[in-house]
Order: sequence, then structure tokens, then C-alpha cells
Amino acid sequence: MVDSLLEERRRGLQTWLAIIAMHPVLGSSPMLVTFLSDKTPDHLFRMRVAFEKQVDEFSRLRTDVDLPLEDQEKLAASRDRLRKVLHSLHRLRKIFDEQAFRLEQQARDMAEVDLILQGLEVREVFGE
Repeated sequence: MVDSLLEERRRGLQTWLAIIAMHPVLGSSPMLVTFLSDKTPDHLFRMRVAFEKQVDEFSRLRTDVDLPLEDQEKLAASRDRLRKVLHSLHRLRKIFDEQAFRLEQQARDMAEVDLILQGLEVREVFGE
């Protein structure tokens, strides 16, 4: 059982490595090439160097960039629509919760009515 599990994991890893290695973007990444092919003792240092050369996408973002006016209007309209949808969903949830509570209460009331009708006092009145 352990051997079959190991074999299955080995094949899965081999498939994953083949997919990553043949990927058009990831396959040519210097970091991936270093990770998969470097056999030198200082491979950790080479990985750090390759990682430091990668440009961080978040470091390129600027905080002082403003959206064009038409995009700001679209964004404001989208936020307003989302706010309305969220408010409607909140109201629906409240209604459904109240309905569920009423159904539970009704089920309890019906069970109590059943107990009363099956009780001895009612049977004696109707002569059963």
C-alpha cells in the first residue's frame, strides 16, 4: 500500500514538473531554471540571487496615481450598486431568519396541539 502511494505521488510530481517545465512563461523563469537544474553546493545562494533579480510587481505600484474621471465615476457607480446589493442581501437574510424562526415556532405549537388533543382530558370529554 505504501509503495503504491509513493509510486502514485512520484508520477504526480513528475507530471507536475513536466507541466511547469513546458509552461511558456514559467519554464523560462531564471528562478525555476536555477531550482530545477543547479547541482552546485551553493544552490541556495544562486536561488537568492535569482530571486533578488525578479521584479516585485507590488513594488512597481505607485500610490500617487489617480484614476481618470470617467473611471472614477464607474468605480463610484459600481460601489453604489454593490452597497445596494449587500443591503438587499442583508434584508433577505433577516427575512429568511425570521421565517425560519416562525416555522420552528409553528412546529412546536403543532406538537403541543397534538399532545393536548391526545391527552386524557380531551378524550374523556368526547367519550373516547
